[in-house]
Amino acid sequence: MSWTEQYIVPKLYNYLLWSLPILFVILIYTKSAILFGVFLLFIMLLLLNHYYLKYISNNLSIPGEKVTVRMFPEDEGTLKIPIENITKMPITQGELTLFLYDPDDAITMVDQPTNKQGVYSFPVVVLGQQKVIHRTNVKARKRGIIQLRTIEYTISDMMHLGKIRLGYRGNFRGELIVYPTLIPVRGLQQILQHNQGEHPRNHSLHEDMMMAMGTRDYTSGDPFNRINWKATARSQSLQTKVFERTTISKWCIIVNIQSTEIKHQTVGNLEQVLSHVAYTCQFAIKNQISFELFINMRGPSGPFIHLPTGTGKDHLLKALELLARVSRSTVLTDCQEMLNYIQSNTKNEMFYLHFGAIHQALKLKFKQWELAGATIYRVQSHKEAGQVLSIGGELDEAQGT
Repeated sequence: MSWTEQYIVPKLYNYLLWSLPILFVILIYTKSAILFGVFLLFIMLLLLNHYYLKYISNNLSIPGEKVTVRMFPEDEGTLKIPIENITKMPITQGELTLFLYDPDDAITMVDQPTNKQGVYSFPVVVLGQQKVIHRTNVKARKRGIIQLRTIEYTISDMMHLGKIRLGYRGNFRGELIVYPTLIPVRGLQQILQHNQGEHPRNHSLHEDMMMAMGTRDYTSGDPFNRINWKATARSQSLQTKVFERTTISKWCIIVNIQSTEIKHQTVGNLEQVLSHVAYTCQFAIKNQISFELFINMRGPSGPFIHLPTGTGKDHLLKALELLARVSRSTVLTDCQEMLNYIQSNTKNEMFYLHFGAIHQALKLKFKQWELAGATIYRVQSHKEAGQVLSIGGELDEAQGT
């Protein structure tokens, strides 16, 4: 059974029930045909009302399992709830009540006042053998997850004397997801075009070591293992191998949302950080770059959130949904622990982008990675735009305030 039942009857209904035994006693002594007719009428109406409510409740359903509405801030969306009445009896007096769990006030209702308790009621008529779709129109305000926690449907009997309140207990679920606002990050195009940042390195991960293009004159700082001895012997001067430059096709995005201040759990500019991550994910997909995502927030299956490497629109939607689910009240994992996992499960020849808080211990860790062959940038987050910087730049402002 998909519903729990609660009968609601007014005092008048109770008075009618108590009057039946008295009416029956009077009927025995008077043997009045009129009183007998009134007695039968009362019995029939009460039984019919009870049968109507019971029969309707046993044959009312909400088909389907889950409805998800996805939006960006300022978008409008519609939460659709199907209600099906398979009987021939109409429901002319029905009221649908919804409880939307929206702890961050991420949405507002359209065409009706927003209730701080998240409880909304709507008149819904369902005729016999009919399926209706109730539409709740909302407008997204900011990033967040809104869950449809409770569905109740209240039906009045044919005489409007009593009601039955049905609490839904089936498989249908509703969820509204508001993705982060996409705030641009300056510098992504430059690193895509093989920009080596503020500190160029002689050994670049943007070069394919299996594809030699030729040689050039040796310059101070060239690695010794890059000298082409055959060309050097022919030209009587040191020659350095030149390799073909390639486009990095995979990014590893690391997000540290833990504040560097003890009195705060998450970074003060959390929304800006997540908006810049969202933009970067979209940028990667547009430029056919696969990416994986790490967030030091405890997830359902581990000490941090990890989206494995992927590409395409579906992968982007998964990343945006994970970002939408980040909460200031969640349990966080120390970023060092997450970095240790990344280090042991990814190749050194990787391209890393770090977002969020960064402190000296993390900088030292990243420097070790660079020495092992990794390419690492960080994104400094501001409200207007993010900025790609080398890992050796100044500390960003992603700290508690």
